[in-house]
Order: sequence, then structure tokens, then C-alpha cells
Amino acid sequence: MDIEIMKYFEVIEDKREPWKVKHNLLEIIFMAIVATICKSETWQEIAAFAEEKEEWFRKYLVLENEIPSHDTFERCFRIINPKQFQKCFVASHARTCWFHWPLQ
Repeated sequence: MDIEIMKYFEVIEDKREPWKVKHNLLEIIFMAIVATICKSETWQEIAAFAEEKEEWFRKYLVLENEIPSHDTFERCFRIINPKQFQKCFVASHARTCWFHWPLQ
């Protein structure tokens, strides 16, 4: 994945059983972040947003299979260490957002 912001999330451990994996974890995280920024609040809304914007996501992601289901989004986020995700999220946004804001 060649999306600058997602490089911060590469350290997140994927604890899924490899033979059951159909979707790239970084792609799931990216779709969930974008959907959440666009006001999706539930796993169902995140999956519906990703399906609705599939063509746009395919410009940036490989998406070897179809868009993940809401259950897949939920399962993946349930196994991610929340503190590790928080560190990655804050680090990614500290560089991309705060750098451009004027100091007051």
C-alpha cells in the first residue's frame, strides 16, 4: 500500500489465522478510517460506505477480494490492540495535520 498515512499502521500486529484471511488488514484499517471521517458510526455503516465508494477505494487499494463485510470490519478491529492503534493514529495525524496548522 503506497498511501503515506498508512505507513504508520504497518506495525500493527495481524493476529488473524493466516488461512482464514481474505482481506488485507491495512486496507481494512484505511477503509474504516475514511468511512469514520465521513461520519460512519457503526460497522454496518462502515461496510456500506466502503461498498458505495468501492470504485474510489480501488484507486488506492489492491482489494484482492470484495469489500469486507461489517462482521469482518468488527472482527479485525476487535483483535487490534487499542493502545497500539491509538499510537499509530496519533503519529499519522500529528505529521499530516498539525504540521500545516498555524500556531496560535
